[in-house]
Amino acid sequence: MTGKPMLAASHLPRLMGRMDLWVHGHVHEPVDLEATGARVIANPGGYPDEFDPPLFSPDLVVEVQHP
Repeated sequence: MTGKPMLAASHLPRLMGRMDLWVHGHVHEPVDLEATGARVIANPGGYPDEFDPPLFSPDLVVEVQHP
């Protein structure tokens, strides 16, 4: 975001390929996708009355296995 310091973003593909799962927050809609071999997940609670029905999935479980 050159020239717009209030609009920040990160482009870190070199990190993405080194992990199987990337969990993040501060988004307003759920994310579940694959990027450079890593699963990317966000399950935001959102603000009260932001979505009807709510997009948050209280039953979301992600199993992580240690090698």
